[in-house]
Amino acid sequence: MPIDAKLACELVGLGIPEAAHDFESLAEMFPTILSRETDGQTDPNVLAELLIFLVKRQAVKVPRSEAAAIVESLAPGSHLCHVYRSPAALAELLAAFFKAGLERGQACWWLAPGPAEAEEVRERLGLLLPDLRGVAARGQLAVEDGGSVYLDAAGRMRRTDEILARWLEREREALDRGFSALRGAADTSVIRHPEDRLRLPEHERLSTQAAPRTRIIALCAYPVGLCAGAALLDVVGSHDEALIKSGRWWHALSDPVEKRAEALLLSEKGAVA
Repeated sequence: MPIDAKLACELVGLGIPEAAHDFESLAEMFPTILSRETDGQTDPNVLAELLIFLVKRQAVKVPRSEAAAIVESLAPGSHLCHVYRSPAALAELLAAFFKAGLERGQACWWLAPGPAEAEEVRERLGLLLPDLRGVAARGQLAVEDGGSVYLDAAGRMRRTDEILARWLEREREALDRGFSALRGAADTSVIRHPEDRLRLPEHERLSTQAAPRTRIIALCAYPVGLCAGAALLDVVGSHDEALIKSGRWWHALSDPVEKRAEALLLSEKGAVA
């Protein structure tokens, strides 16, 4: 069924290309928390009207097919999280995240959980940036073991003030070297002790409170199985935005209720990429 020309124009105006105006594509654009609203629908015009209504009222943001579209224009002081199931989805997001920072004169810092994960992000960045070696040589991109920042000698999670001190030290170094900001990402899978994982929601709340006073753009990556149930919801809700890939679409969720509900539903359905 063809979509109404007026609705098609509005969708294009929102940044949704004509190639995605079919029923299946429009249905996939709804975050999981809202997908039940599309159940039983077969008319793409109905989905288009609902999506336009929700976007215009800022209930949802237009989903993007590429990770770059949701991480390019992040402002210093932002504190975000990405809940992921697939290492490939995490690498896709991180490559776009760091590429945006490097192109904007920001220092980039990747706190990787291990050598394999660090190398995968480097490989993806290398496809996007021909001069990646030069970038690293200039000190604009640093890759470090996340455990060295987040864990003490006994392998337990450090106090929040100690972790934040390391981030602020990196920020000072970046600004002193003439970079406009620090764009950093950390994979929290290095935190393995069950008691430490229960501390993560409070740690993230304190980090979000501190972020606006800095020139840091921070992205925390959480494998979906790291925190159980309520702890995962609290972690997601403690960030400014949650970046989640559902199907082939990237969603940036900022409403507290939507973030928490989306994380719960995605983790239950196994739909987090």
